[in-house]
Amino acid sequence: MLYLAPSPIHGVGVFTSIDIGPAVRLPLFAPRDWQALGRLMPSGIQARYCTEEGGIWYGPKNWNRMSIGWYLNNGHSAGANVSALDWTTLRPINKGEELLVDYRLFDNRRVSVQHKRRK
Repeated sequence: MLYLAPSPIHGVGVFTSIDIGPAVRLPLFAPRDWQALGRLMPSGIQARYCTEEGGIWYGPKNWNRMSIGWYLNNGHSAGANVSALDWTTLRPINKGEELLVDYRLFDNRRVSVQHKRRK
């Protein structure tokens, strides 16, 4: 249902191979997909996929097999179609359309809630 492909927005993005209705929860992340990386900010490619909470940096548990959700692109200017709070669709999404979230909604409170849910 979901696949990675070159994105017109940035690099690689997440696309759908079927039409998806509104308010559908998407399987973007595997359970327990986060890990604590420590207090030093990651560098290089790892910095792109990490977030900080309370002085601790978190990122993908397995850098060689990351969940597809780590590839979601920023849709605040193009129109986000997936909620960054609960990974549900905000509107119908057509086959072949890129899934986008609003990066402005990512903050320590949201990450904290998601991280606690995954424990």
